[in-house]
Amino acid sequence: ADTLMSMGIPAFSDTQSGYFSTIEIRTILNMLRVIDNPRQDIPLTAVLHSKMVGLTSTDLAIIRGVKDDCDMYDAVKHYAQMYQATADHESVEDSNTDITKDTDKDIDTTLIKDTNTVFTEDNRNLKAASYIVETSELDNRINEEIGSKLILFFNRLENYRECLAYTPIHELIWLVIRDTGYYNYVSAMPAGDRRKANID
Repeated sequence: ADTLMSMGIPAFSDTQSGYFSTIEIRTILNMLRVIDNPRQDIPLTAVLHSKMVGLTSTDLAIIRGVKDDCDMYDAVKHYAQMYQATADHESVEDSNTDITKDTDKDIDTTLIKDTNTVFTEDNRNLKAASYIVETSELDNRINEEIGSKLILFFNRLENYRECLAYTPIHELIWLVIRDTGYYNYVSAMPAGDRRKANID
């Protein structure tokens, strides 16, 4: 039935196993497993590769290439931290550049040398504080698109795990598919009405 539906041909299989093997149900179940315990390599990788997060096989290989001596959760967490460190570092540099420009306009010319010395020292301190990992790791391996997707994923995951204790499971599922846009994605797939019915 899945093969026929993927070709746009309406099909129905009256089996319970068929229902749980559909891609939309497998993805939601994997997400629930990750919410319960993110240190599960197979469900976590499946979710990251799904449209809920949107990483490609190449993206996952890049993440593993940066850190391959741990489980998948630690690898993606490490990559997200590296991306955040890089983003924070660039933000500090931009901020200090703006401050220096504004200060140059306002201060007496006799103070420029001393002021620049102070800013140079402050920049060193701020740069050092912004690094989460070693400088040698903050190189071209950090992909902005991958990093931003991981940051968003971890923010959502933290929220879902906080909701887990007091939110009924059906409400949690709706929160997930609404936040990630997965319901709309499923609706646009071949046999979308059937797939929506599976989720509903």
